Amino acid sequence: VFADVQRVCILLKGKGKEFEPKYIKSRPDIPTESFQISRSILNKSVKEEVCILANDAAQDERFSGAESIMTMNLRSVMCAPLVYQGEVLGVIYLDNREKPRCFDENDVALLSAMANQSAVAIDNSRLYDDLQKAYHEAILALLNTVEAKDPYTRGHSQRTSRYALGIAQEMGLDEEECKRIKTAAELHDIGKIGVRERIIDKESALSTMEFHSIQAHVLTGENILKPIEYLSFVLPMVRGHHEHYGGTGYPDGLKGEKIPLGARILGVADAFDAMTTQRPYNKPLPFKDAMKKLKAQKGKQFDADVVDALDHFLKQSYSVTPQDIQIPKTHTDLDPSTEKKIKAKATRKK
Repeated sequence: VFADVQRVCILLKGKGKEFEPKYIKSRPDIPTESFQISRSILNKSVKEEVCILANDAAQDERFSGAESIMTMNLRSVMCAPLVYQGEVLGVIYLDNREKPRCFDENDVALLSAMANQSAVAIDNSRLYDDLQKAYHEAILALLNTVEAKDPYTRGHSQRTSRYALGIAQEMGLDEEECKRIKTAAELHDIGKIGVRERIIDKESALSTMEFHSIQAHVLTGENILKPIEYLSFVLPMVRGHHEHYGGTGYPDGLKGEKIPLGARILGVADAFDAMTTQRPYNKPLPFKDAMKKLKAQKGKQFDADVVDALDHFLKQSYSVTPQDIQIPKTHTDLDPSTEKKIKAKATRKK
């Protein structure tokens, strides 16, 4: 559209109210790594809420003394604010550092129109993000009510999500996929809202009917989350986190890599937390003993690569005292006073 443009940058307002670059595009002969913009021109555009045109910025009296302009020897610049309902959401910045008078008033009108349309789109996206956040918080609140029914599983979803995220990162998954797996882990047991407390809390062996009730939580969870379109990516993971690598799991008896990778990761993270926390049916195991049990099930219940990734994550993220008292290196699990008590207890036992 703008034939002589060398560089384009879109900046959006961040949480700190500073404008942060979100999109940068340069001509092939112009390296993006050295992209700098004139804050003087940007600030004027934002303050006046108009598109600023400078046909020879280095000689423009409005910006005389602006160090950035003189240093970069800027020539042609256009900067248009993204304004929606009186709020500046960001700016579109275009320039040519070599050639003066690249733009005219027609270009200003066109860029201003593009900026107005972009501002509406950005605001709609922001509203969508806010709606997603509200949905997610409501679901997590529902999940908290599920865990509140059973003191043994309180915090289980948060711990499982941390283990699952650690595994995903160890396996080299990209940032977006890691986030998806973390979200699925937070929500994986939402279906337990349909399981009676007496079954969840039962210390003795479950009857066949009770076991089927427990098994149904993966399908209940899938059905609870299915109407929420933006969470569609979690459905295969929620449904499949009790599938076994050897094909003996539920609900579909999937085997090997037919089980979605996210579900395989959740299965290991979920089992590890169940083994290392107090439950009605067992006492917590030290991390190293739980890992032995997981390793014994490589290729049977669990994906071997996933188990190895958890093992590496734990070794990198946790320290274990000689008495196998588990103390996180980071403070994501324990408040400082609790951590101090545990360390003191470990010291006394040495």
